[in-house]
Amino acid sequence: MTAKTVRAYAEHQMAQAGSSLTAAIVTRILADTPGLTQRALADQLGIEGPTMARHLDRLERDGVVTRTRDAADRRALRVALTDRGRELRDRLHTVSAQTNERLGAVFAPDELARFEEYLDRVAAHAATLIDEREAQTT
Repeated sequence: MTAKTVRAYAEHQMAQAGSSLTAAIVTRILADTPGLTQRALADQLGIEGPTMARHLDRLERDGVVTRTRDAADRRALRVALTDRGRELRDRLHTVSAQTNERLGAVFAPDELARFEEYLDRVAAHAATLIDEREAQTT
Protein backbone atom coordinates (compact mmCIF):
# COMPACT_ATOMS: atom_id res chain seq x y z
CA MET A 1 0.00 0.00 0.00
CA THR A 2 2.89 2.34 0.73
CA ALA A 3 4.33 1.88 -2.76
CA LYS A 4 0.91 2.54 -4.30
CA THR A 5 0.46 5.75 -2.31
CA VAL A 6 3.98 7.00 -3.04
CA ARG A 7 3.52 6.22 -6.74
CA ALA A 8 0.22 8.14 -6.78
CA TYR A 9 1.95 11.14 -5.22
CA ALA A 10 4.82 10.95 -7.73
CA GLU A 11 2.35 10.61 -10.63
CA HIS A 12 0.52 13.71 -9.37
CA GLN A 13 3.77 15.68 -9.17
CA MET A 14 4.72 14.68 -12.71
CA ALA A 15 1.22 15.53 -13.97
CA GLN A 16 1.57 18.98 -12.38
CA ALA A 17 4.75 19.34 -14.47
CA GLY A 18 2.79 18.35 -17.60
CA SER A 19 4.14 14.83 -17.92
CA SER A 20 4.06 11.39 -16.29
CA LEU A 21 6.11 9.18 -14.03
CA THR A 22 6.64 6.77 -16.93
CA ALA A 23 8.06 9.60 -19.07
CA ALA A 24 10.38 10.57 -16.21
CA ILE A 25 11.63 7.00 -15.87
CA VAL A 26 12.02 6.41 -19.61
CA THR A 27 13.86 9.68 -20.21
CA ARG A 28 16.18 9.01 -17.26
CA ILE A 29 17.03 5.52 -18.49
CA LEU A 30 17.61 6.72 -22.07
CA ALA A 31 19.76 9.63 -20.87
CA ASP A 32 21.90 7.18 -18.89
CA THR A 33 21.90 4.43 -21.55
CA PRO A 34 21.32 5.90 -25.02
CA GLY A 35 20.27 3.66 -27.87
CA LEU A 36 18.61 0.88 -25.90
CA THR A 37 16.33 -1.41 -27.79
CA GLN A 38 12.64 -1.09 -27.15
CA ARG A 39 12.74 -4.61 -25.64
CA ALA A 40 15.64 -3.78 -23.29
CA LEU A 41 13.84 -0.64 -22.18
CA ALA A 42 10.68 -2.65 -21.44
CA ASP A 43 12.76 -5.13 -19.46
CA GLN A 44 14.29 -2.33 -17.37
CA LEU A 45 10.83 -1.00 -16.57
CA GLY A 46 9.50 -4.49 -15.87
CA ILE A 47 6.69 -4.18 -18.39
CA GLU A 48 5.57 -6.14 -21.43
CA GLY A 49 6.53 -5.16 -24.98
CA PRO A 50 3.05 -3.98 -26.05
CA THR A 51 2.79 -1.74 -22.99
CA MET A 52 6.22 -0.27 -23.75
CA ALA A 53 5.17 0.27 -27.37
CA ARG A 54 2.12 2.30 -26.25
CA HIS A 55 4.28 4.48 -23.98
CA LEU A 56 6.83 5.02 -26.74
CA ASP A 57 4.10 5.78 -29.29
CA ARG A 58 2.97 8.66 -27.09
CA LEU A 59 6.52 9.87 -26.37
CA GLU A 60 7.40 9.69 -30.06
CA ARG A 61 4.23 11.59 -30.99
CA ASP A 62 5.21 14.25 -28.42
CA GLY A 63 8.69 14.55 -29.96
CA VAL A 64 10.46 13.15 -26.88
CA VAL A 65 11.99 10.02 -28.46
CA THR A 66 12.80 8.55 -31.82
CA ARG A 67 12.78 4.88 -32.78
CA THR A 68 14.97 3.53 -35.54
CA ARG A 69 15.56 0.03 -36.85
CA ASP A 70 18.79 -1.55 -35.71
CA ALA A 71 21.11 -1.98 -38.70
CA ALA A 72 22.35 -5.37 -37.47
CA ASP A 73 18.94 -6.73 -36.43
CA ARG A 74 16.08 -5.24 -38.42
CA ARG A 75 13.56 -6.66 -35.92
CA ALA A 76 14.95 -4.48 -33.12
CA LEU A 77 14.02 -0.85 -32.59
CA ARG A 78 16.58 1.47 -30.99
CA VAL A 79 15.16 4.28 -28.86
CA ALA A 80 16.86 7.64 -28.42
CA LEU A 81 16.01 10.93 -26.78
CA THR A 82 15.49 13.98 -28.95
CA ASP A 83 16.60 17.45 -27.88
CA ARG A 84 13.07 17.93 -26.56
CA GLY A 85 13.40 14.62 -24.70
CA ARG A 86 16.63 15.74 -23.04
CA GLU A 87 14.96 18.99 -21.98
CA LEU A 88 12.03 17.01 -20.57
CA ARG A 89 14.41 14.69 -18.74
CA ASP A 90 16.15 17.66 -17.11
CA ARG A 91 12.84 19.24 -16.08
CA LEU A 92 11.44 15.98 -14.71
CA HIS A 93 14.70 15.24 -12.90
CA THR A 94 14.18 18.45 -10.95
CA VAL A 95 10.57 17.48 -10.15
CA SER A 96 11.73 14.01 -9.11
CA ALA A 97 14.41 15.41 -6.81
CA GLN A 98 11.88 17.75 -5.18
CA THR A 99 9.41 14.88 -4.79
CA ASN A 100 12.04 12.66 -3.19
CA GLU A 101 13.05 15.47 -0.86
CA ARG A 102 9.45 16.04 0.24
CA LEU A 103 8.85 12.34 0.79
CA GLY A 104 12.11 11.89 2.69
CA ALA A 105 11.46 14.89 4.93
CA VAL A 106 9.72 12.63 7.48
CA PHE A 107 13.12 11.09 8.31
CA ALA A 108 16.18 12.43 10.06
CA PRO A 109 19.26 12.12 7.79
CA ASP A 110 20.55 8.97 9.52
CA GLU A 111 17.07 7.42 9.40
CA LEU A 112 16.79 8.17 5.69
CA ALA A 113 20.13 6.49 4.99
CA ARG A 114 19.04 3.38 6.90
CA PHE A 115 15.63 3.38 5.21
CA GLU A 116 17.25 3.53 1.76
CA GLU A 117 19.56 0.69 2.74
CA TYR A 118 16.57 -1.39 3.85
CA LEU A 119 14.76 -0.70 0.58
CA ASP A 120 17.86 -1.73 -1.39
CA ARG A 121 18.02 -4.97 0.60
CA VAL A 122 14.34 -5.72 -0.02
CA ALA A 123 14.77 -5.01 -3.74
CA ALA A 124 17.84 -7.26 -3.98
CA HIS A 125 16.05 -10.04 -2.10
CA ALA A 126 12.99 -9.73 -4.34
CA ALA A 127 15.24 -9.96 -7.42
CA THR A 128 16.82 -13.11 -5.99
CA LEU A 129 13.39 -14.63 -5.37
CA ILE A 130 12.34 -13.83 -8.94
CA ASP A 131 15.53 -15.40 -10.30
CA GLU A 132 14.93 -18.52 -8.19
CA ARG A 133 11.33 -18.76 -9.38
CA GLU A 134 12.37 -18.40 -13.02
CA ALA A 135 15.10 -21.03 -12.57
CA GLN A 136 12.49 -23.46 -11.22
CA THR A 137 10.19 -22.94 -14.21
CA THR A 138 12.86 -23.51 -16.87
